[in-house]
Amino acid sequence: MQFKVGIYRILLVDDDRAALELFREYLKDEFQVEVTSSAQEALAMLDSERFHLVITDLVMPGIDGLQLIEKIKEKWSEISIIVISGQATVRTAVDAMKAGAEELLMKPVTNLDLLSILIRRVLQKQWLQEENQRLNKLLEHSYTGSNVLGSSREMQDLLTKISKIAPLETTILLTGDTGVGKSFMAQIIHDQSQRKARSFVSVNCGALTETLLESTLFGHNRGAFTGAVKDKIGLFEEASGGTLFLDEVSETSGSFQVKLLNAIERGVIRKVGGEKEISVDVRLIFATNRDLREEVEKGSFRKDLYFRINVINLHIPALRERQEDILMMANVFLGEISKKYKLGKLHLGKAAKQLLKNNEWEGNIRELRNTIEYAAVMCEGSEILPEHLPENYRQEEVGGIEGNLGEGSFKLAKENFERLYFESLLRKNRGNVTMAARESELARQCVYRKLESLGIDPQKHRGSKK
Repeated sequence: MQFKVGIYRILLVDDDRAALELFREYLKDEFQVEVTSSAQEALAMLDSERFHLVITDLVMPGIDGLQLIEKIKEKWSEISIIVISGQATVRTAVDAMKAGAEELLMKPVTNLDLLSILIRRVLQKQWLQEENQRLNKLLEHSYTGSNVLGSSREMQDLLTKISKIAPLETTILLTGDTGVGKSFMAQIIHDQSQRKARSFVSVNCGALTETLLESTLFGHNRGAFTGAVKDKIGLFEEASGGTLFLDEVSETSGSFQVKLLNAIERGVIRKVGGEKEISVDVRLIFATNRDLREEVEKGSFRKDLYFRINVINLHIPALRERQEDILMMANVFLGEISKKYKLGKLHLGKAAKQLLKNNEWEGNIRELRNTIEYAAVMCEGSEILPEHLPENYRQEEVGGIEGNLGEGSFKLAKENFERLYFESLLRKNRGNVTMAARESELARQCVYRKLESLGIDPQKHRGSKK
């Protein structure tokens, strides 16, 4: 899972309507924002809707901000709170923090970027707490004994290396097939590092166009390009003091790689449309499902950047290379999913276990989890049988398109067709996503996201015959 600001809902509470509109107008592009001018109405809204963050004034008629904070923390302890006030005394400010507010800004707020940074910091802290709770429930033990990561010798050796490397400041390159858990490993490294109290920020380089990726990482100034209506802070600045994870770095263009290399070597960035250099302090973790040495030889990846990011290489083995982990992880996922959907106690039948062990798992952990979730939902009793697995796992070979489209639900038929279509397209184009996208008349980013959702690794088809 990744921290994404767009999913968060914020409630602004202030009897100053001008301030409400100012803040709402500034924040609406990043967050889902609702406003109200009274604490009483805010409590009613919180009763009927879910919010992640409340931003409130302290001095208001009726129920004041301090009372509002106390009521929120009493009833909705998971909601984060930021106070913005122009009349707060030192005493009231201290009381607000004791009551549960996490940040305080004094009016007038002249730097709205600072407000955005505070909001992101508070929400990311909230996200990390929720994510850590989720992971702790899954892992139950320390990382080195984690069932969800696997107990095979390969995984235990990898986790031992991580425990030694994580506290250092060195740059790390994670390699491995699609779905092996590279982003999860990056999070583990951050959580065991000296920077664990600061932000962990991630971005999938392959899912963004070059222009959008540059703006996302470095930020932009107002007017830098069409649609840049205000200054924007990039992820390098947002992650300053913490960790920045760049997934699928191999999908970036040569021109962008030059800018990235400059940021790594000099520790400075320049916003799109800006002239001022900004110093940043981040620990960088990169990931790719390609062989970067081959990409360097082909000229699609810069040699100097490769040596900069390949300081320590940690390879995450594919699931098919550690079959002893398949059933262990499947059982962990089954327990989690059964609890999530309140399905009762489920277990894997002998025949279903054999099918899981025999599968190639091209999509690795992501594909395994999706398969277990499907089977758990389809299961009508307490035992997972072969007929509860997706159709393509119940056959030794996937037949022609016609053989699959007439069976099962529409959703399953559609998924089977898409998998067959994109597998065929990649074989024809020898794993080249750009050429596949051109032939399919879809955007490269769209194809990339579709392959990821289906658990298809383009790398597997690089040596295939047309």
